[in-house]
Amino acid sequence: MIIIENAPLVAATVPSDGNSSSSSVDEGIVFAVTSNAHVQRANAAYVSSPLSLRRSVARERKVVAVLQNETASVEFRADSCVLASDDATTCVIAVVVCQATGVASVCHFDEETSASEACFRKFMSQHVGGRYCTYDAYLVGGMVEETLVGLRTATNLLTRMQRSPGTFNLRLCCVYDQNTCGQTGCPLVRSLAVDPLTSTAYHVSTSSFNLGLASIHRNLSQHNLEALVAHHQQQQQAEEGKASAAVAAEGGSDKGQPAAAKHECPTKPMPAPPAPMAPPLSCKGKKRAIGFPGAPKRMPPKPKQHRGPGLERRLAHYWVSGFASDGVADLVNVYDTWEQKYVLPGRLHTIPRWLMVDYAYLLTLSDDLLLKRTSTTPQYEGESFCADVRLALGFILRHHEDQPNFTLYEQSYTWDYANSVWMEVDKFGDKLAGKKMKGMGPAMGPMGPVGGIGGGLTGIPGMGGMGGPSPHSPLHSSDLPRVDIPGSSWSYNSLVDLEKEALRG
Repeated sequence: MIIIENAPLVAATVPSDGNSSSSSVDEGIVFAVTSNAHVQRANAAYVSSPLSLRRSVARERKVVAVLQNETASVEFRADSCVLASDDATTCVIAVVVCQATGVASVCHFDEETSASEACFRKFMSQHVGGRYCTYDAYLVGGMVEETLVGLRTATNLLTRMQRSPGTFNLRLCCVYDQNTCGQTGCPLVRSLAVDPLTSTAYHVSTSSFNLGLASIHRNLSQHNLEALVAHHQQQQQAEEGKASAAVAAEGGSDKGQPAAAKHECPTKPMPAPPAPMAPPLSCKGKKRAIGFPGAPKRMPPKPKQHRGPGLERRLAHYWVSGFASDGVADLVNVYDTWEQKYVLPGRLHTIPRWLMVDYAYLLTLSDDLLLKRTSTTPQYEGESFCADVRLALGFILRHHEDQPNFTLYEQSYTWDYANSVWMEVDKFGDKLAGKKMKGMGPAMGPMGPVGGIGGGLTGIPGMGGMGGPSPHSPLHSSDLPRVDIPGSSWSYNSLVDLEKEALRG
């Protein structure tokens, strides 16, 4: 059930059967929500909000971001982080926070996954014991366009929330006409980040080159600049006319050629040519240099932050997930709630040969053609869309290598608070990449490596070296280092004690 400001949604009851009348009633739920005055005020406040991840959130703060058809859940009281997603035009970003269970979830739905009951259940699967709780819900995306994909995506999500036994308190629902500019047709916002602890919503895409509200300001600024330059040119022409009239008045006694000579060579120097006009912005929001004096130079786009680790592999998953054996739309859970780390599941991918040829052909296209071939809204995509597509397709082609299938193994990433980056770890939690493990090779004793016969490190209990206990000597809990697990009261010592008690029993 959906509630707004502690009042049930005033709309027709959403039917659960599949008759023909359900489609019109389902679409009406979007208009019923977006026409609510409280929702409209919340949407307007979010669109005009200056809060962003880059400027308003500390760099050390963990950000759990998902891509299209990905979901993640966190226990925000033990694992303090911000949930985020970006690049939603016809897609819808959904964030659900349960204050009773302390679990928050984020998902980036497209039309297919929003229509799947299994995907919605997977999105809510981490809210164990909270089936009938009250959730704070935030929705952003689903812009107005000709194909009505955004409308159907928003309709599917709101319909499932209305049918759910839980109660969804809509704190933000910036979808469809509430997320579309009536003048330019651009989406007002394309990203959403929520801090579950403070219930604060942030923007992820705040660059002045991105579409959305910034594109409207940019278009208005373009018209203003053109008007200013035209006014400046008119002033220059007026000054030139006054100067010519003054020269003619001074030499009024002269007739004919001398006056013409004075007009051809005025004493006042000619004004400098006007500054070049800024070229019109393309519909895709591409960067163009500004030629006005004193204007800051626009640097090349920096790689987007706050999108999580393993970006290349995660982008590629979208392009190979549609050719699985079952062919059913599914969400990928990329975050382990218990271990508090990103976990990218391994999988065997089989891709037809004709599809690989098609992918190789797409890489040869220009950005304009690539947008038309791969996007439902090519005129409204962001700066990094084409780069992301090329990155994903290149990753697939590199791993295919003329084989009918390829395997991607599981990868895990944990947040390094000291350096504020995601670090790849193995299944035991140790950092990988070899940078921390240099010089840690096996120590060779008289007969072999550590733990071998007659070899090992001396003086270290349990290593079998000279001067230490035998390899079969038991390890004592006092000899083991105490390793505390972040966010948990368990320690290595307590686990050893539990194991001893189990063996004694």
